[in-house]
Amino acid sequence: MEMMVAMAIIFTISAMVAANYHLGNRQIVLDNQAAQFAQDVRRVQEWALSSRETAAGDEPAGYGIYVPGTGGYYLLYADSDNSKDYTNAEEDVEKVFLNNAIEISACEPTLADINYAAPDLSGKIIDGVGGQFEWAKITFKIKGGSETRNVAANIAGLVYVE
Repeated sequence: MEMMVAMAIIFTISAMVAANYHLGNRQIVLDNQAAQFAQDVRRVQEWALSSRETAAGDEPAGYGIYVPGTGGYYLLYADSDNSKDYTNAEEDVEKVFLNNAIEISACEPTLADINYAAPDLSGKIIDGVGGQFEWAKITFKIKGGSETRNVAANIAGLVYVE
């Protein structure tokens, strides 16, 4: 009888550990995705400050990140036409796909286009229809879950994960 009680206790503890392991693993993936987005914003800022050349050999007016609302990706682009936003397929584009377990669940403004230009890293955040904002906030969420992480960026270059 004592052996059966001990085995039941061990089984119960093992089941709880296994359930929490899966949840903890998804939480780590969410944290990593938010940190990667923040790092990509910083990478775009670095490109703008260094006047990095595109694959075509031109020096664009700036660089930016375009987040098309909700979904599973965002774009890093070179502003080759000096429009201070993502406008066409001719710009040097890197499409960044999110982990399969993560999605962008919200974006303020609805379509965030974050653009930085040298020499002073002046920023511009627009919503795709002409509205200008001081801040952009992107919310990453575990698919099928309730856990979220927010990444905020402003026109002065501040980027942080909430």
